[in-house]
Amino acid sequence: MRHLAIAALLAAGAQGQDAEPVWVPAFASRACRPATAARAEEQGKTAFATRRECCQANRARLGDFNFCMTRKWKGVLGAPPATATPEPELEPVPTAEPGAEPEAVWWPAFASRACRPGTAEAADVLGQPAFATRRECCQAHRAGRLGDFNFCMRRQWKNVVDVLDECCATCEGAVCGEAAQDCEDPNLSSVSTGDWQCKCPAPSVGDAVTAGLASCVIDECEGRTLCSDAEQACVDADTDYQSLNDWECQCVAPSAGAAVTAGLASCVIDECSVTDALCETCAKGTCAAAGQACADGNQDHL
Repeated sequence: MRHLAIAALLAAGAQGQDAEPVWVPAFASRACRPATAARAEEQGKTAFATRRECCQANRARLGDFNFCMTRKWKGVLGAPPATATPEPELEPVPTAEPGAEPEAVWWPAFASRACRPGTAEAADVLGQPAFATRRECCQAHRAGRLGDFNFCMRRQWKNVVDVLDECCATCEGAVCGEAAQDCEDPNLSSVSTGDWQCKCPAPSVGDAVTAGLASCVIDECEGRTLCSDAEQACVDADTDYQSLNDWECQCVAPSAGAAVTAGLASCVIDECSVTDALCETCAKGTCAAAGQACADGNQDHL
């Protein structure tokens, strides 16, 4: 009777009718698996009308029999793969004000194995390949695997990506300009927020800070030769980037004189009275030792 049932299944397959699967031994997994009658005949496997018959014939031990009866299979051997019907395309949620709805396109979101909606302007600014529909985008980038294509078609998105420069006058990055620093938004996508940076304006230096003000400094004496050319020292007491033109030329010992902001100091040295070892041209008591008076007619430090 069993062989008659198998013959009936083969006949049904030959006539193009939908037939119930048969069961064949899958020795590598100690179980029986479902297959089409045609595939069983093609592979020369003994076909059984029910799983129990197959397991009883090939799995005499109780443990193996139980495993054989409960083993899960994804599909029927020899049957064509099931074609999943993708769900209808989701309408993108506009982020623009009513009456100014943006044109929505779709582009690959590689990190999430899907395609996401955005405006045509955003696609252009961000350098993304734009597709008119989600299906076109998913087919172009997820054609290899059905699971990825289905995921791509079903992935939910909260909004449409638009262009957003967080350095705009009404955005959080405006604090940079208020502090006389430069603002930069490395990602102009509306879904990439909080990544704007404040940068130090040239010629000040300092590390850029994300979502906050940078600590910028400038030494106004750097590269300045006015003081050194006159054998004076340049000193910038406050190197804050907003404290400008407060550098000074100061007299270098043994000369003396008041420092001058943003200019040369008036430095003098009396070579008769100075005994500092740094003064190689000073009298240092030479005149007095000879019973003579010392006079320095030009006390300019140079």
